[in-house]
Amino acid sequence: MAKRLGTVPLVRRIEYLETYLMGIKHGMSKEELEAALVDKKEELEQEKSIALGRGQASRAKSSGAAYLLRYCYRLSRDLGLISVGDSGNFLSDSGVYFLDSKKTDRIRLLTE
Repeated sequence: MAKRLGTVPLVRRIEYLETYLMGIKHGMSKEELEAALVDKKEELEQEKSIALGRGQASRAKSSGAAYLLRYCYRLSRDLGLISVGDSGNFLSDSGVYFLDSKKTDRIRLLTE
C-alpha cells in the first residue's frame, strides 16, 4: 500500500508525471530525466502560446527542472508508482499499470 502524502508535491500537469515515469521505464539517468522534463515543459509552453494567440512562445526555464524532477520523484514514490532499490529507481506494478492505461484512467487513478 502506498504511504499517505503529508503534502502533495507540486506537479501541476499529468504530462510531467508521465514523462518522468517513461524515463524511469527506459532507465534514464537523472540528467536525462531533467532534460526530458525541460523538453516537455517547452512543448507545453509552445502549445499554451499557440492556444492563447501569442506570437512568440516564452522559453521554458531549465532552472526549475531540478525541482520538477524532485517533485515527480516524490509523487511517484509516495503513490507507489516507482520502487526505490539499491540499483536505482524502477517502475512498480502500479507504475506499469498507470502507464499502460488510458489518459482518463490515469487521471481517475490519481484522484483516488
